Amino acid sequence: MRIVLFSVLMCLACRGAGPAASAPPAPSAAGPPADGTLYRRLGGYDAIAAVVDDFMGRWHQDSILGPFFAHLDTDGMRYVRQMVVDQLCAAAGGPCFYVGLDMATAHAEMEITPAVWNVAVQHLLATFDAFGIPTRERRELDAILRAVRAEIVGRRETGDGRRETGDVRREAGRTVTLALAQLAADADPAVNLDKALDAMRRAHALGAGLIAFPELAVTRFFPQHEGYGGARALAEPIPGPTTQRIAAAARALGLVTVFNLYEQAGDRCYDSSPVFDADGTLLGVTRMLHITEYACFHEQQYYDQGDTGAPVYDTAVGKIAVAICYDRHYPEYMRALALGGAEVVIIPQAGALDEWPEGLFEAEVRTAAFQNGYVAALCNRVGVEEKLTFAGESFVVDAAGAVVARGKRLEEDLLVCTVDLDANQASPAKTLFWRDRRADLYQSWFEI
Repeated sequence: MRIVLFSVLMCLACRGAGPAASAPPAPSAAGPPADGTLYRRLGGYDAIAAVVDDFMGRWHQDSILGPFFAHLDTDGMRYVRQMVVDQLCAAAGGPCFYVGLDMATAHAEMEITPAVWNVAVQHLLATFDAFGIPTRERRELDAILRAVRAEIVGRRETGDGRRETGDVRREAGRTVTLALAQLAADADPAVNLDKALDAMRRAHALGAGLIAFPELAVTRFFPQHEGYGGARALAEPIPGPTTQRIAAAARALGLVTVFNLYEQAGDRCYDSSPVFDADGTLLGVTRMLHITEYACFHEQQYYDQGDTGAPVYDTAVGKIAVAICYDRHYPEYMRALALGGAEVVIIPQAGALDEWPEGLFEAEVRTAAFQNGYVAALCNRVGVEEKLTFAGESFVVDAAGAVVARGKRLEEDLLVCTVDLDANQASPAKTLFWRDRRADLYQSWFEI
């Protein structure tokens, strides 16, 4: 038996439950479960029922999920709730018994989209947070969620009557679901690394194939201080202890991963983004080229100038490039990524609250995407630190320059968004601007 969570709730609510539905079998309390079962570790029947009540309440109030329940009266909702509790208990190794429709049959005509699935899982993860479900149990639940998703999202019928599984939006183009882990930094790097790994698991549960992190993802933003003597101790080689764990998670979850940390390479230190493919392979490291120095951003005191150029990585989800924070201000660099064939440009960022004039935070990235014909995804850090407050508000821009997703302001967030990479080719940049370029002139202009 498997935990249904979203899927059984939806199939019962929309296909089987209602005022005329017969009552579900009463839960059996006979025989205590073994101590090691997930059922026992979650707290037993009453605890699981409380979890179900919480996430069903969240779904019922959601503007996207609420319509699935609109036709149910009180008895119908009670029936759905009892069936979900019983199946969750049974799947967790408890004494309950559930008999119902298999996933393929239950979702044959529902056409659950990835967007609907993602909304449902976000509410479920919020419930996990509210109840303080421990890491081990969350991992087990996340693994079951991933298995269920493969069966119910985007199911469609082929001409010969067979059932296929997959993202139905792929018919419109070559898509990638990306996640931006907008995180605040604790003083303890180990805590931050655990948060990053948890974000990777959440992103995978939500169907992401690519995840990106903010600038200096496992440390506080030490360049806010002048002459900070402890900075060198925070630097790590790549590969090193942190990146080895990130690589292992990328491999286990099948996630293309763009990380960022303070890198030590010999006697030099860099602001660096290692890029891992979906099998955990380290494809390369992008080092920030342009290093600034002004109040609360004393980066020239800590970072050497990058020496890796403007690489573009051929990953499992497409051609990915990285523009680390300050590099995004340089049109030459952003154009170089496009010339290298980038389809998605990830921008790890440490952007403070009200750092730039109104609107420019998004405007320059929108312009870069519009002029170059690629998707741009900026992942900002968030939270109050010693001298700076980081704003969050991570965002994704399509190749037409439109913001298609935006993260929360001043709060941690996991922003998940699906983009169509094939649409890049229909962008103004690819259909107009690049067609009419005068590359024969440009070299002489920039010999300075």
